[in-house]
Amino acid sequence: MTKRRYGVLVHGAGWVATQHVHAFLNNPHADVVAISSRRLASAQRLADRYGLSGAVCYDNLDAALRHDGVDIVCVCTPQHVHCENVLAAAAAGKHIIIEKPAANSLEELYAMQDAVRRAGVKTVVSFVLRWNPLFQTIKRLIAEGALGQVYCVETDYQSYNGAWWAGWEDGRKKATAVSAMAVAGCHAIDALRWFAAPDEFEAADPVEVFAYAGGRRKGKTHQYNPITNTWQEYAPMEYDGLEMALVRFANGTLGK
Repeated sequence: MTKRRYGVLVHGAGWVATQHVHAFLNNPHADVVAISSRRLASAQRLADRYGLSGAVCYDNLDAALRHDGVDIVCVCTPQHVHCENVLAAAAAGKHIIIEKPAANSLEELYAMQDAVRRAGVKTVVSFVLRWNPLFQTIKRLIAEGALGQVYCVETDYQSYNGAWWAGWEDGRKKATAVSAMAVAGCHAIDALRWFAAPDEFEAADPVEVFAYAGGRRKGKTHQYNPITNTWQEYAPMEYDGLEMALVRFANGTLGK
């Protein structure tokens, strides 16, 4: 990848796509040349919102992948269709940005891994905390030995999910979201692996995991809104709201 500017196809036009488009608009090496979504109107609405008059909108990924000038595909669709999207993008020879979580099963992850390796394309999963200045500072201090030998790491992820999330059916259903750990807590898992490795550019590999889940939301979901200082009710989730894991890494570091 030696070009000065790369053409980007944003696939998926929901909320997370707005975050990626905003980043591309502030990147001197990227141009959003196409947007695709299940609904053409959604793709066009995203283009209009950010003044992307030159971006061509599609309601079909295969057609969008044939758009001239696409170098990178940014997968911003719901996680249960990431695998099929990545396989298509890799087959088209495009480099791929994959919104987290990458997939819903190990089988899907292995299929994606095989596809991108065969195609020889580059990929990255959107674990954005690795670019957070605070997290980068902590990682650098660990790598420099300033904190001594790190033998235990603990990370947490707590998120207020407002009406936009509670009303998103794919996010509430176990078949599509899988679990709280998968759909959002994967940020904490990535941070745990990253901090557990002493090398600045490495992440530790887990060899043993004990995991627990609880807090099943059988009725309506009651959540505190820190913005309005009120409690609100939303439709129930189909998976537990709390998950915890104890991890032993290959280098001997323990994690929670």
